[in-house]
Amino acid sequence: DTLDLRDLTLTLSDMVVEGALTVNPEQKSVIGDLSLRGENLTNVLPQQLLPPGIPPDQLDQALSATSKLTVKPGSFRANDLKLQIGDLAIEGNVQFSEGAVDLDATLAVDNAYAWAVIDESIASKQPLAITANVDLTQSGSQISFQELTIQTRAGATLHSRGELQFGETFAGTGLEISVDLPDLQRLGWLADLALPKIPLQIEASLEGNKSHLSATTLTVKSSASEFSGRLRVSDPSHPNIQLALHSNMMDLRPLYGPSLAATENRTSASATSASATSTQSKTTKPKRSRPKNSKTSNKQKKIARTKKVIPVAEINLDILQRFDADVSINIDRFIGQKRRFNNIELISQVSQGRLIVDKAMIRSESDGRIELSGFAVPGDAEHHFGLTIDGTNVRPVLPSAAIELDELTALPPANFSGELSASGNTVRELAQSLTGTAQMTMAEGIIPGELSGFFTNDFLAELLSLLNPLEEEEEFTKLQCAVAFAEVLDGKVKGDPFATVVSEKLAIVSKGQIDLHNEKLFLTFNTVPQKGLGISASSAFNPFIGVAGTLARPQVTLDPEGALVQGSLAVMTGGISLIGKSFIDRLSVSKKSCKKAEDKMVNERAASQQAFESFRKAVLP
Repeated sequence: DTLDLRDLTLTLSDMVVEGALTVNPEQKSVIGDLSLRGENLTNVLPQQLLPPGIPPDQLDQALSATSKLTVKPGSFRANDLKLQIGDLAIEGNVQFSEGAVDLDATLAVDNAYAWAVIDESIASKQPLAITANVDLTQSGSQISFQELTIQTRAGATLHSRGELQFGETFAGTGLEISVDLPDLQRLGWLADLALPKIPLQIEASLEGNKSHLSATTLTVKSSASEFSGRLRVSDPSHPNIQLALHSNMMDLRPLYGPSLAATENRTSASATSASATSTQSKTTKPKRSRPKNSKTSNKQKKIARTKKVIPVAEINLDILQRFDADVSINIDRFIGQKRRFNNIELISQVSQGRLIVDKAMIRSESDGRIELSGFAVPGDAEHHFGLTIDGTNVRPVLPSAAIELDELTALPPANFSGELSASGNTVRELAQSLTGTAQMTMAEGIIPGELSGFFTNDFLAELLSLLNPLEEEEEFTKLQCAVAFAEVLDGKVKGDPFATVVSEKLAIVSKGQIDLHNEKLFLTFNTVPQKGLGISASSAFNPFIGVAGTLARPQVTLDPEGALVQGSLAVMTGGISLIGKSFIDRLSVSKKSCKKAEDKMVNERAASQQAFESFRKAVLP
């Protein structure tokens, strides 16, 4: 027996349902031909059921829907579905059953931005019209795309066709993907992301069999930038990924252009701020600051003394246990916001839960080179890390500095190298076990005054001005030589000397130590005006500067007789009296001092390299 309901009318709040239903208890099925119309869907749809990306008031508009429905145990089918909510229209057929989906539908919306939580000015000024055709079936671990096409009125397209198998085997996979976006920024607005205003094209072809999945075509382009490569994934239960990418050119300059929203917001904020400042200046008087409570001030000082810079952040390497990988990336030419590089290369692997970077190299347009290698190895009690760095002919310049090639080549070339190892489960534990050495040498060259931009920290800027009071008056510094060296053993950093710097007008020799266990530091700087500078200029320099305290709260003293400096001066000067020291240093601190400091670190470097190799072999047998 069946139950037939004809000329059915059901009113629920502002919604009206009309049509016919047939209920078959024996087959446990319901068949219906229904229509729905209303003015406000939010009255019948609970707020918690709305996707978080859709504005709640978006459903406060006219709604209509018609469909032929069939409901059976474990399945639902809607044929001839027509749904209209405001400017959103969906038509097609859809079926859901246990472990399977069959969808053949079209979608059209006049302004997709209205369906996203984004800046109202964007949604109204630049509407995004989208149409989509979707014809797919999903059964178990396989998806079949007869057609997937998404288009915008502005010319963006996404097209895909084929089969994708993602279960225990890749057999049967054959999928084509094509993406053409004239303006990536507009797509980003849909997800409230600040993406750059650049075009983007992607082409990919995937093929699979029982053993592996391969990308026979993999190409990404954007303006002058492009890269292509190969991808191969085997063993879905524990993926083994092989990825090789190559690019003739990567130009990142378009990425630095401000987005429309950001520009408008900044303009509006600037106008508001200027107006507020103007109003405040006319209507209010400056307030006097209240004297600080002595108890509060003492408490803040105590917190500053005990504050740590190195965080207790846990290091989790569990993700390395979930896959193996071999990755190779090569970029022939790389252009940043201000700098250009001739080659970037990365060769790395993940195997048995261990990350190994065999080579990470970058070469500048002035033929400078920096190369890194390293490893991260999880252990039962603690993780183990190692890093080596080697740089030759590297020019000291900020990445964002605008500098011509001829000015770049005039900078003093730097060579540096180092090897560091550590074990632990947190960042602080790594710092406290850090062991190795790092050294740098610089030859003659000219350093522009704007390179002081490296020292944006207030304390470092203060220290720099004390070391060289004439620095602000100089357009450039003629460097003769520089050598820096630090030895680290179980988290204790020592330099004797830390650095020797000789310029045309000034020489600086520093030494000291930093304990990464308690973050205490002690450094001394001996500054020596060079010959020919003149008595008046020479008297402006501070011959002795000491720095002590902690990484979070370093303090500077200029008292050469104070306890801060006195203890180390005997070591630094061999017991020479402070009287007449600047005269002695004028004779002793020269380019030869750089050579002596460089020769002194040879033995320490050799011993450190040998210890690093022993550590590496122990954790990477």
